[in-house]
Amino acid sequence: MDIFLAFWNNWTTYQKLLTLVITLLCFAIVPLCIYLFTRSKHLTLFSIVSLAISGLLTILSFIVLRIVFDIWISELFLLSPFIVIFVNILNLGTLVGFYSLNSRNKNFTFEILYTEFLRDTFKLSFVLITLFCLCTIFVSSTLLFLLISSLVVSILTIWLNYILLPRLIK
Repeated sequence: MDIFLAFWNNWTTYQKLLTLVITLLCFAIVPLCIYLFTRSKHLTLFSIVSLAISGLLTILSFIVLRIVFDIWISELFLLSPFIVIFVNILNLGTLVGFYSLNSRNKNFTFEILYTEFLRDTFKLSFVLITLFCLCTIFVSSTLLFLLISSLVVSILTIWLNYILLPRLIK
């Protein structure tokens, strides 16, 4: 709880409002766009759950970094939620794009969607790991922990998306 109190006490009102607005816009606009593109309540619910999971995992990563690794969570760590949300939106975007393009085909099934989502999840995981490995070569220890925690949370989020997909979409 000290992490969030330190953030809250050290932030200006502008930072607090801007963070709140950005978070609310992500949680409102992404599901709305998914619903407008797909007209699927199941995919919209899936996107809401996915965004919530990414938020919870990000908060959990801050707690683990602070308690286990004794790293002071500075303002630099504000990048982590944005990285995770961006990766999650990329993952959801591939799902929605494939669904929008192929849902009207006669032989479109959930298995086809699930298989394609698995391929996209593997590709995104590979790209993320490669990108983060390249970025961590010459960085400070604080930035290294930021990048590693963002990578772990992003990878966990997209694989949890893959695991939850068949349970939320029938």
